[in-house]
Amino acid sequence: MFKKENQLDEMQELKLLKIEHNGFWLAFWGLLAVMAAQILLFGQDFHNVVGEWIIFMALCLYVGIATARAGIYDRHIQIGWKSSLLVSLVAGFVFFLFQFSFTYSRYGKLVGSLAGAAISGLIVIVLCFIGLMLTGRYVKKRQDALEAEDEEDL
Repeated sequence: MFKKENQLDEMQELKLLKIEHNGFWLAFWGLLAVMAAQILLFGQDFHNVVGEWIIFMALCLYVGIATARAGIYDRHIQIGWKSSLLVSLVAGFVFFLFQFSFTYSRYGKLVGSLAGAAISGLIVIVLCFIGLMLTGRYVKKRQDALEAEDEEDL
């Protein structure tokens, strides 16, 4: 009835991996959208979405750690300070928009909301840049180690 061996041929295995890949990204972005909608559109406090946030962060950590250990940085982005800065700027801007819309909708203070969002956005940019640079350095070392292991096996 249940066998431990793989029942799929290579084409079926590839199709299943593609389905799982699409399902993962649907869940990832869907979960993020649902949390944002709950906070921004429905005015819920963060403690109302903490369960979703924990699952989302566990998912982020798992994917980040697993890909770094495999020596994979990204399919389209190269390791470097320029790409890290660009991604950090985008993340900071998105967080700025989120923070501004959240605080302005709650308190109605334009200047205070802009200032708070700007400070938050700058903090996200700095932390994201540091995190990406450290991750890039680790992935590069891991790639070198994996290449050295492959050369030893030959």
